[in-house]
Amino acid sequence: GAEVERTVLLGDFNCTPWSPLFRDLLATTGMRDSARGFDLSPTWASRWLPFGLKIDHILVGRAIAVTDHSIGDEVGSDHFPVVADLQF
Repeated sequence: GAEVERTVLLGDFNCTPWSPLFRDLLATTGMRDSARGFDLSPTWASRWLPFGLKIDHILVGRAIAVTDHSIGDEVGSDHFPVVADLQF
């Protein structure tokens, strides 16, 4: 509906953009991944894995334009900040 078109949903989703569950969420809600066309860098760095995973996301409704998206520097967490510039 119209409410979803102006909605922002963000957080630690514990799944990558390539997960079938993530794709189902996008399909069900009609929201978009703000990282699409921008940065797909890891947002979580595990000390047990040799690489990180992108599991923190900002999803936006269709009425919201994403003008920039990036992953911030370390802030003392095992997660990196996700930063998006949005136009409503």
